[in-house]
This record gives sequence, structure tokens and C-alpha cells, in this order.
Amino acid sequence: MILNKTGKATISIDNSSIYSEEKNKSTTGVSIEKYTITATGPFGTKINKTIDANEIASFDSMVVGNWKIKVKAKNKDNVVIGEGSTNVLIEEDKENLINIEVKEKEGQGKLVVSIKYNSSTLTEIKITPKKSSGNTSTENLIKNKGNGNIYYSTAIDIDNGIYRVDVIENNNVKYSDDIRIIDGAI
Repeated sequence: MILNKTGKATISIDNSSIYSEEKNKSTTGVSIEKYTITATGPFGTKINKTIDANEIASFDSMVVGNWKIKVKAKNKDNVVIGEGSTNVLIEEDKENLINIEVKEKEGQGKLVVSIKYNSSTLTEIKITPKKSSGNTSTENLIKNKGNGNIYYSTAIDIDNGIYRVDVIENNNVKYSDDIRIIDGAI
């Protein structure tokens, strides 16, 4: 019976197209923390495995035949931020090396910005989310200049991805961070 024939597999995950803190030194936790791997093979055979972002996925006994392998990259909040999949043929008594490219999840979400800022020298605040691809959107805020209290809230519809947020006062950056927008998340 073919179920007795097995092969081994090592999965290499290419996440180079996904933003990570290691590359950009953000403090907001937008990086990949773990991967969930689902392998579906012959006769309905299914294997699920979760690994940390820096681990290698190895499978010691996969039934010989065609497999569909799906990988989901998740952040520290267990939210899927990237996906990838491939079809492979597992061969008997062979170390099968499999490379799967994981890409940024597509879709749209909202960036919600609320600011309460107290500064008697405040003249302008700019919030500039910059998508990783270089697209930008800018909000200029000048409110209650006389007493220095700023109260502002807005929601911006933007594509999934990473954005740089800078709050600037008198041409000086007072706050700066990277954020990730994911599938309607606010």
C-alpha cells in the first residue's frame, strides 16, 4: 500500500517581501512572530504545524505523493499578515527541499488617529503615513492655536501594509513609529 511509503520534507520560508522590525527597528510589533503550516496530501492526509519565525519546518514522514502546502505568517497578536502556498511532489526516501514565498496580505483597513496635544508653541502637526511602497497621505492639523490644546481625530481608509507615522511640531519630529494596517483592522 502506498501509505507505507514516505519521504521527508524541509520547508524554507522566504519572507523577504514582508516588512519586519529587524529591518526597520520599529517598536510596535509589526513583525512576523510565527508561521502556521498546513499540508494536505494524498488520501486526505493533513499535517498542521506551528513554528517560531526563526525556526525551520521539518516533516519526517510525509506520505509519498502530491501535497498542497500553505503557510500563514502571523504577528504577535496572532493576526495573519502574510501568506504563501505551493504544490509539491513528495518522493520516497528522499529529503524534499521546499521553498515557499510568503507575501504581504492584500486588502484594505483603516488608520485611526486621535491626538490630544498640549503645547503653547504648537504651530502645526503633520501625520504622514508612508506605505512601504512609498505612497503617502498627509493630514495637516492646526487647531486651537491660541491656548495650545490640540484635539483631533480622523479615520483614513488605506491599503494593507506598513506605514510610517510622524507627528511634527515646528519642523521637529515629536513622535514617530511604524504601524501595520491589516484587513479592516482599526
